[in-house]
Amino acid sequence: ASRAPLAALVLLSPRVNVVSRSGSWARNLHRDILPVFDWQTGSLAMLLSAADRVADDVFLAPVYAHWESAPRMLVQVGTGEVMLDDVREFVRRASREARVVYAEYQGAFHVFQAAPLGANGAGEAWRQAAADGTRQHAMIGAPVGPSLFVRAEGTRLWRDAAEYRVHGANYWQAMHLGMAVGPSANRTRVQADLARLRSLGITTVRLLAAAEGAAPHKMPLQ
Repeated sequence: ASRAPLAALVLLSPRVNVVSRSGSWARNLHRDILPVFDWQTGSLAMLLSAADRVADDVFLAPVYAHWESAPRMLVQVGTGEVMLDDVREFVRRASREARVVYAEYQGAFHVFQAAPLGANGAGEAWRQAAADGTRQHAMIGAPVGPSLFVRAEGTRLWRDAAEYRVHGANYWQAMHLGMAVGPSANRTRVQADLARLRSLGITTVRLLAAAEGAAPHKMPLQ
């Protein structure tokens, strides 16, 4: 079956170079929350030990990728992030080949968008993302329909003019099961699980975006 065109890329505090040694790592070392996590888990240290060998690997450093066929991008980053210089370089390169909307938020830390709305510009960041997504949706000629975004008003959620009630469940393992190839790949089970959840009235699931083991060859699916 043919796939609908990818409407847009919304990149929130993107980690565009996991083996970076850019200047913002030193400048924002004590301002950002990311270094603490990386040092505690050791995940970054393992990658940095091979930095010379994988410096131009586009899977570890998409800053070096080509984006000539990419859709419009929205890129957001905080000026307090250790990856600030990397994101700026990514935007500089990607802008040569794709349409990029770029926004910096003063003093904001890594994934500040997840902070309580209103803190470090999180509310404004989401409003920008919603507005940009709506514009891009119209640009590709998609039919006008219900909004893809749910908004918060006080303690209630709304989608368009209707109150939105969440009936959801955690489905962490879907990331591994949904892989195209790999030891845990099982998309047939994912489809069956989703169908079962829908039959129970659950229409919202929360997924992991990434996972890693504690060390090489130990707990690879942690």
